[in-house]
Amino acid sequence: MTGGEIWGAIVGYVTFWALGSLFFRLRGQEGLGLGDAKLLAAAGAWLGISALPMVVLLAALGALGFAVITQRGRTDQLAFGPWLAAAFFVLWVLRIDTVW
Repeated sequence: MTGGEIWGAIVGYVTFWALGSLFFRLRGQEGLGLGDAKLLAAAGAWLGISALPMVVLLAALGALGFAVITQRGRTDQLAFGPWLAAAFFVLWVLRIDTVW
């Protein structure tokens, strides 16, 4: 593991942990679970710290597009983990392709 991968895991976990904790303190309900934080930490460890913003952006755009297409309301829950996993996978495949 290089320094970018170690910091990617740390920053990925701490960022989502802090956002989830802040949301819980403000709203009194869970909005972002620790599974999401662990998944982002894995993405950071695998792809490096520089890929984290793109992972979150692709996941957010995918989830937002899905919510719009399915006409979900503000109060409807939507799991973010599958979108994180999909974005992680897409970026991983693109990086593997550049190595070959």
